[in-house]
Amino acid sequence: RWFDPTVRVPVRAHLGPVNRTEVVDTYTVRVYLSQPYPFFLDMLASYPMITSLPILQKFKNNTITEVVGTGPYKFVSWEKGKKIVLERFDDYWGQKPYIKRIEWFIMPEASTRLAALLAGDVDFAYNLPATDLDRVAGNPNLVALTPTMNRVIYVFFVIKPNSPLADPRVRQALNYAIDREAIIKSILYGLAIPANDSFIPPHYLGYSPMEPYKYDPEKAKKLLAEAGYPNGFKMIMIHPTGRYLQDKQVAEAIQAYLANIGVQVELRTMDWPSYVATLTKPCSDKDYDAGLLGWGTAIPDAYFILFGQFHSSQITPKGLAPGCYNNSEVDKYIDLARKELDPAKRAEYYKLAAQIIWRDAPWIFLYTQKNFAGKTASLKGEFVLNGEDFYFMRAYFTK
Repeated sequence: RWFDPTVRVPVRAHLGPVNRTEVVDTYTVRVYLSQPYPFFLDMLASYPMITSLPILQKFKNNTITEVVGTGPYKFVSWEKGKKIVLERFDDYWGQKPYIKRIEWFIMPEASTRLAALLAGDVDFAYNLPATDLDRVAGNPNLVALTPTMNRVIYVFFVIKPNSPLADPRVRQALNYAIDREAIIKSILYGLAIPANDSFIPPHYLGYSPMEPYKYDPEKAKKLLAEAGYPNGFKMIMIHPTGRYLQDKQVAEAIQAYLANIGVQVELRTMDWPSYVATLTKPCSDKDYDAGLLGWGTAIPDAYFILFGQFHSSQITPKGLAPGCYNNSEVDKYIDLARKELDPAKRAEYYKLAAQIIWRDAPWIFLYTQKNFAGKTASLKGEFVLNGEDFYFMRAYFTK
């Protein structure tokens, strides 16, 4: 299914250059690659690759709506839009979980999740309002969790001929116009790491600091004038609401900062499903100029940002890069890194690609987001992966 051309899989290329597969026996599959690919085993572990054959035969290419798993918990019930119930699977092959039953309540509103946590109705709540960080952290019965996520937040530019954004000086100007530190302090309540010197997070393989885009509105105005826009210009920026931490407020702050240098931004707010549909259109069909977006990766390696968002093969609708950025030199270094098994050599290719991207400024580089979750103080042993996936296989209560 992953390689079936009739099934749309935007992240298909991340699995790597699989040439063919061979069934060896009931429990063994041999995979042949057309070239070295250092991430192959990591990617197998990062995506839900194995699905029950009877379920595949039943649903074919349609969305699978029946739950099939092989983990330490078994499925009990699912009330769509309300609750999912799991129970410990006592015949699990590995170590058995301590907690016998888990009930996941679906609460779309962050304020509702917070209220449930404060009232003691739930033991754990995820993606809480940033405005209430001190409230949770100061509660003796609760613990605030703020892990750094593998997710960068940025404004991408739809780069089209004859647009002001086609000039890299304009894109650089918009980067100098934004005070990232102020946004993080006043809007995100400290729940982010600014992308001052790189769009690669500091904890990733491939992070290499570059000349910062410091907040400098006068320099921004000068660059706009050099590019032929001394009085600024108008642009349309789309953004989701409720998808990322304080996303609507961040979009409004960017609008205000750009107005200070003469760039008038019309904001269009969308729910997430509508936003995704708009993002994935071909470049020629996009009726906007920029968008607030986040890109998360399962593995803290720069390749998955570079390839997923800056390689020309990943421009929408084929991939998930909505900004239409295309640079053959960047493609070259990403392609070299893709087949390099030595991490040190791979990091050098990342650095070369990142330097070009940083100079070209196809994004307003904003920040790496932190998560904000809360739990009851008696819950111990949970662990977090990628800053946003919480696991409870070893979790337990102290009372």
